[in-house]
Amino acid sequence: MVKPLKSCVVRVFNTGERPVGTGFLVAPDYVVTCAHVVAQALDIDEDSLEAPRNPIYIDFPIIEKDKFFSARVVFWQPVNPNSPIEDIACLKLEGSVPTGAQPAWLLPDLNLEGHNFGTFGFPGGRDGGAWSYGILRDTTGERWIQLERTSQDGYGLEGGFSGAPIWDLNLEAIVGMAVAIDPHREEKVGFMIPANVLIEAYPQLGERPICPYQGLSDFDEDDEDFFFGREGFVQKLVQAVQELPLVSVVGPSGCGKSSVVKAGLIPQLIASDRWEIIWTFRKK
Repeated sequence: MVKPLKSCVVRVFNTGERPVGTGFLVAPDYVVTCAHVVAQALDIDEDSLEAPRNPIYIDFPIIEKDKFFSARVVFWQPVNPNSPIEDIACLKLEGSVPTGAQPAWLLPDLNLEGHNFGTFGFPGGRDGGAWSYGILRDTTGERWIQLERTSQDGYGLEGGFSGAPIWDLNLEAIVGMAVAIDPHREEKVGFMIPANVLIEAYPQLGERPICPYQGLSDFDEDDEDFFFGREGFVQKLVQAVQELPLVSVVGPSGCGKSSVVKAGLIPQLIASDRWEIIWTFRKK
C-alpha cells in the first residue's frame, strides 16, 4: 500500500516552471527535499554554505496539479561529501496546502535490509510522475541506505526522484528520502537518507507530530486516533475474527503485533457493538 504517498508528494519547480525534483510534506506547512533539488530550482551552487533566500515553487501534482505554492528554506545542509550529514533542505510553505494533502510520518531506527519499497518521482519526460519499486539494502559509509531495482519492468530510480519519500511496503511507513543514484551502472543503483539521519540533521522534524510510533512502547485503545497506516491489515483481522473461532497474529518481535490488535482491531470491534472485550493489555 502506497496511498499515503499520494497525499504528501510535491513537485519542485525551477524558475522556468519545469519540475527538477521531488519533496514531501512532513507537517501541515513543512516540506523536506534534497538541497541539490533546491539548488537546481534556484540555479545556485549545490554546495553553497549559505541557505538560499529566494522562494521555491512547488505543487501537489496528485492532489491539485499546477496550483503553485511558494516556500522558503528554513533548514539547509548543502551537498558536502566530507560532511557526515549532507544534501538536506526543509522548506516552510507560505499559505495553506490544498484539501486532501496530508503530512507524512517518518519511521526511524529500524533494520530495513531486505524490505520492499515504493516511491513516486518525476523522471525526465514524465512531468506527471512515475512509480518506482525495489528492495532496500544495508547502510553505506555515507550513512545512506542502498536501493535496488528488482525488476526490468517499470521505472528505476533516476534524477527526478531526488527528494522523494521512500515508502517501506513491509512496515507501511516512510523510512527515508531518495538522494542519489550511481550513474555509472547500467542498472542504476539508488540511495536514500534514512529517517533517523533526517531527524538527527534537523531535530525539529522529530518534535513535529510526524511519527506515530512511540519508541519501544506499543499502542492501546486510547491511541486509536494516532494509529494509522495499517488499515488494510486491520480490516483483514476484523474479517478473520468474524469468520473464525480463533485468530492468531504472528510476527517477529517489534513488528507491531500488539499495536495492531489493541489500537486497530479492538476499537473496530468495540465500535460494532457486537463484541465484548473480556481482557486486554493496557498501559500502566
